[in-house]
Amino acid sequence: MEYNIEMLADPNAIVGEGPVWDWRRGRLLWTDIRTGRVFDYDPASGANEQIHSGVFVGGLAVNKQGGLVFGTWEGVMLWRSDDDYVWLHHDSYEGEKLQFNDCSTGPDGSFFGGVMYTDRRPGKLYRFFPDGRVEIIAEGLAVANGIGFSPDLRTFYHTDTGQRTIYAYDHNPATGKITNRRDWVKVPNTEGGPDGMTVDAEGFVWSANWGSGCVM
Repeated sequence: MEYNIEMLADPNAIVGEGPVWDWRRGRLLWTDIRTGRVFDYDPASGANEQIHSGVFVGGLAVNKQGGLVFGTWEGVMLWRSDDDYVWLHHDSYEGEKLQFNDCSTGPDGSFFGGVMYTDRRPGKLYRFFPDGRVEIIAEGLAVANGIGFSPDLRTFYHTDTGQRTIYAYDHNPATGKITNRRDWVKVPNTEGGPDGMTVDAEGFVWSANWGSGCVM
């Protein structure tokens, strides 16, 4: 197979993360965590516009009611602009600081966010339901990272970069229940650690590996 790798933008990102396709607008949204910036890339013109500056954003999602959902280093935010935003969970949840590293959405509209701490405390994977409920999917994570669902919605994937492992779970599309975590892929240390991910229409999982400069 042949692959074409193209650089879309070069804004001197320190930790470029969380690309999300906004199908309604035909734009690619992404964040640079360590500079507190979020970008809006237009493939039609090639323009890469900075739309946010300030709080560090680990991951984001497109909100059905308009605007975006930010998983930040200070909690979960509904964002329309830097002058128009609302905190859903600011700073902590049940005493645990919410410092998100990667985020995604589920088929029921839930917002999934993995927490990672720079002081190496164990992190968690949270699920924020549209009705306001919060569920902890996993605990004791070294570096919570990439999240995805299989095309038939029966498998949920989640990455722990520190353990170099991509986990698979059973997902019930009718109830949304996530159970039965098991090791799905264990990446050898010679190939870095699995980081961000996406799942394509054929069910293949694409994992960008931190520390090895490759996509698996």
